[in-house]
Amino acid sequence: MPYRIRDVPSAFTGEQATWLRELVQTVNALPTFSFFSGLTPESVVTGQAGDWSFNVGGSVSTNSLAFVKIGPTTSASKVSWARVSMLTLS
Repeated sequence: MPYRIRDVPSAFTGEQATWLRELVQTVNALPTFSFFSGLTPESVVTGQAGDWSFNVGGSVSTNSLAFVKIGPTTSASKVSWARVSMLTLS
């Protein structure tokens, strides 16, 4: 699960608080990037839709290098990772 930035403390007010709240929302909405070693992140990496996972171990080919999590954004799971093609189009 991703680490989330806490809400802005109540001591901040005005434009400073508004800017900090927008910053927290933006950073917390970014996808999580994970790394694994193996054939697939399934059953290894927990994520939510939009998260990315990269294979950094073993014999890595372009066919099993990058994966993106698909499915509902309401809950995290270890399934539904889709392989991202790294092949060049000609």
